[in-house]
Amino acid sequence: MTALLIRHEHATGKSRLREVSVAYVLKLMFDREQPSDLNIHSDRVRFGQMRIEPHVDKETGVRTLDFSGTLQFASPVLLPRQRVSWDGTILFDPALVAQRVQFGITMHEPNDSRVAARIDLASRMANVSLQLPDGAVLEDAYTLDDAGAAKLMDQLGLDPAVVRTVVPREAAPPTISAQQSVLRIHGEKIETYMVTVEQSGQTLLEVHLSELGQVLQARTLIGYTLAPDDMLP
Repeated sequence: MTALLIRHEHATGKSRLREVSVAYVLKLMFDREQPSDLNIHSDRVRFGQMRIEPHVDKETGVRTLDFSGTLQFASPVLLPRQRVSWDGTILFDPALVAQRVQFGITMHEPNDSRVAARIDLASRMANVSLQLPDGAVLEDAYTLDDAGAAKLMDQLGLDPAVVRTVVPREAAPPTISAQQSVLRIHGEKIETYMVTVEQSGQTLLEVHLSELGQVLQARTLIGYTLAPDDMLP
């Protein structure tokens, strides 16, 4: 993962936050190997939970970041109530360069269906499987380029022209940055490392981590906040 640096000023004090590399924050997580158990909530209502667990193989130096969780929500275009669970792993080499991403998402109502993907970043290939409620499994491989995207859209019956109106082809890729910051919880100031994911000037994700490498708070673009029980506002 490339360390992308940005500068930020507090709206009140105008003091610059100290920049750090994303690799430094990742190293902190793997050095400590402390899990993060988070609740997912919005407007003080709990919708699910998530666990993040870094691990280092002492023999090979390979680092894995495991994640899993559940979420319940209602949507007028789906079912009145839906429960989703997910699990996955990001694998890093000893230099903290991401090598492989594996993840799966299961929709539990009315019958279990699951989509899983294994993405090899070196070969730029993705293997995707879809398990249908009747037990049938569909599998295929896709290249991480325009040809692979066209193949996937064709199989899903999507019009590429319509998709591009939602996700423009010229859209800039997300950038990741990290900096020292402060988080206020229950009136107390806590020094943190803040990792930010942005795209075209819009913040997609903002994560505060402790000096032990644990996630203290994460805020998402879609309105969900993740935090441990004792860190909830």
